[in-house]
Amino acid sequence: MAAAVRGGQIGVILVTWGRASVVAFAEGEFAKGSVYAAATASSIFGTVSPETRLARFGVKGFLKSAKIGKASVAVVGIIFASYNLFLASQTTDSIRKLSHLEQASAFAVDTAIMLVPGYGTAVFLSWTVTVALMSVIIPNNIAASVMSTPGAFVTFVLEYVFGGEIPSAISDDTFQQSADTAISQMRQWNSVFQIPSIVVLPPEE
Repeated sequence: MAAAVRGGQIGVILVTWGRASVVAFAEGEFAKGSVYAAATASSIFGTVSPETRLARFGVKGFLKSAKIGKASVAVVGIIFASYNLFLASQTTDSIRKLSHLEQASAFAVDTAIMLVPGYGTAVFLSWTVTVALMSVIIPNNIAASVMSTPGAFVTFVLEYVFGGEIPSAISDDTFQQSADTAISQMRQWNSVFQIPSIVVLPPEE
């Protein structure tokens, strides 16, 4: 039974992060491909031998008693948080930059939660499954983004309530609604009033 569960977990990892890595390399995005490849390898390693202690691989010091399963969680969190910080440094779009910084923060918080012995992973999985089900029952783009993980929610609260910033989820949703309205108006002018019109939107980076 345990082997079947691990096999399923590995399958999910390969279909998600593994596939993302292959697609990124195929599209010439070496940095993104490397990030997802590293996350895939680390996650599979942690899934295959979750209870094995690092001391078995010659690790010394306070980390020698750590288990591979938890270590892989930490490594994946560091990988994705670092990648988002890198992406934030590469864009001049203020909303995109803020979004990447938020994601880096969310990954850091989520990783810390999952590293809590005994309950961390259960809390994280329960949260994400509940939000996914609620998103199907009551669709809401902003809520789905803000509540997607515990880390995303904590980041939103700190940013919006205590930081005085407008989170990227709200900015993105506002922009999308404005763009949809402009496109709808353009179609009306073209079809009803016969006024040749186009909508010019900011280019995506």
